[in-house]
Amino acid sequence: MISELEGCYGATLDNYKPGKDSDITNRFFKRIFGRYRAFVHSLAQIKGLPETMPERVVKDMLFAGWMIMTDKCPGGINCFRGGLGGELDEHYEPTIITVANPYLRWDATLKIGEDCVLINGDSARQGIWKTLQDYCMMLAINEVSMMSTGVLSRMQLLPTETNDAGKKSWELFVDRLWNGELATVRSVKNIATAQDGLTPIPLEKSGKGSIIDYIEYHQYLLGLLNHAIGVQSSYNMKRESINEAEAGLSEASLLPFTDDMFAQWQLGFDEANAKYGTNIEVVPTSAWELLRKEIDLSLQEEETDSEEEVTEDDPEPEDE
Repeated sequence: MISELEGCYGATLDNYKPGKDSDITNRFFKRIFGRYRAFVHSLAQIKGLPETMPERVVKDMLFAGWMIMTDKCPGGINCFRGGLGGELDEHYEPTIITVANPYLRWDATLKIGEDCVLINGDSARQGIWKTLQDYCMMLAINEVSMMSTGVLSRMQLLPTETNDAGKKSWELFVDRLWNGELATVRSVKNIATAQDGLTPIPLEKSGKGSIIDYIEYHQYLLGLLNHAIGVQSSYNMKRESINEAEAGLSEASLLPFTDDMFAQWQLGFDEANAKYGTNIEVVPTSAWELLRKEIDLSLQEEETDSEEEVTEDDPEPEDE
């Protein structure tokens, strides 16, 4: 799944090497990232796209930060990513883009605004993929930590060895624990005293993380990630019940990023519509549209209440 996206936004798992468990961490990462990739694709629909521009591909490019639309390529209007550059304009924006597409056997240097239209994924042109990658990797590492803690809870001490034979015996012991098997150390002598090579360290004194800590950290990361993409999170750091006002404290701060993202998409597509005669429209999904209407209605009610309070506080005019 990740390899399908590498051409769009340069995602590589080589950037993440968390140690010996990198394979299993990468497996967790692919699963979590794949789920959130499908999730963010449901943020909005893009209607009226040409047949040469599949909606999934367009969204992948915009989530990567930006894309261009041009009719200078073979096959009609299409979307591409490439290298932005050229002499900066008066607003310090790039003026050209270099594009190469091996499948179409086409490459070109296009002038932005004349040969193509630049469509930003958001105002910062940063995209959402890097944010997803960072949080999904942290979530994957934490899931591996929880799994390791669950397995290691089957043993009550952490052994350290000073000889190869004892080390191999304990490694076999741990391997069997991972497989869910009961096991014993090869030689009883090896666990007799520290002088024989073994120094047992009780796990509660060895810095082992609590499974509860991992779960809380996991929920905390999920809350940050959901909030970053404009999703209401039920996580709260208080270890007690919260009232309705506390639950809604962050609701109004959820949508600025998605609002900006959709606005930048539509702004770019409006320019493309005028240039190429298309009719492309960004339509937020029902969940986001409903949340936006609820927040707008809440703000209107607050403004109405404030106006009523001001009116009540105004002194009545005196009779002449």
